[in-house]
Amino acid sequence: LLRIENNQLRRDVHELKGQHAATLAERQVLRRQIEDISLSKDCEASSGRHDRGVILEENRQLTDENNRMRNQLLLSRQDQGLLEQTVSELRSEIVQNNRTLVDQNETVRALTHEMSRRHPAQLV
Repeated sequence: LLRIENNQLRRDVHELKGQHAATLAERQVLRRQIEDISLSKDCEASSGRHDRGVILEENRQLTDENNRMRNQLLLSRQDQGLLEQTVSELRSEIVQNNRTLVDQNETVRALTHEMSRRHPAQLV
């Protein structure tokens, strides 16, 4: 039972690491996209192809996207914190179960030893 729980715990930690890596990769992609858009805006603004209204609208869209990504990052961090807390609680529970199992084994050993010393009629 402890091995099964320990394996499940390892799978959960592995999954958390994968989710964290995916979040980091998404952040890098979005940063590159923002940089590309920013560079293209600079080029377009300097060439005079866009008017002020279009630039302001694109700037608002980028700001909205940036805010959305910040919120997503905060939620991801909160989820990671909750998962780490759950992993910690599971570890504590496994340790406690292990102690209980050790105590039970000691009790069974003591009973077995006592039963082997006595005559069967005395045990009744």
